[in-house]
Amino acid sequence: MEMIQELNARQSVMAENFLKVFSKYGLDNTSTKKLSEECGINEALFYRYFENKDDIVGKCVIKKRVEILEHIHELLNENSKLGAHAVCESLVDYAETERDAERFILQVMASHKYEQIALEINAHMEKNLREQGTLLAKKHGVTEEVGYLMVSMMNSVMMAYFINGDKKLLYDQLEILLKEDFY
Repeated sequence: MEMIQELNARQSVMAENFLKVFSKYGLDNTSTKKLSEECGINEALFYRYFENKDDIVGKCVIKKRVEILEHIHELLNENSKLGAHAVCESLVDYAETERDAERFILQVMASHKYEQIALEINAHMEKNLREQGTLLAKKHGVTEEVGYLMVSMMNSVMMAYFINGDKKLLYDQLEILLKEDFY
């Protein structure tokens, strides 16, 4: 079953709300009933838009991972006039606000139950990281491989923050990656 699909507007709003519930209670302690109750919708409405809990888990994860890559893209695209310091600040602020949701995503990615979803997400993320790397390479006149490595390392540094919560370490690592001479 292909999990990576565009969400319609209603599904997108519901997924954002469901993600908050998953982040609050965890993957194993959240049923479709709890999702519906916490979001103030009838459980039948849930099933009108989503097949089951696994369907919404996959869609929540994809939605959030795409958002983080879009945020990185906005900061790094060739039209951005932000310097390395401002990019670091923005990424740290974003990481702070999204930490709970991203921790939920890491829980999904580590679950054997969601192995198929994790494989699809990884393939999707790889494609997006390559695209971001290409954009970064064009902006800075480096090879696509260097651009890809930079974006991949930024993504990895942010993932480490979602686990350890060390804001200073996140900032320091991003600052090293985005040295003024490169950026």
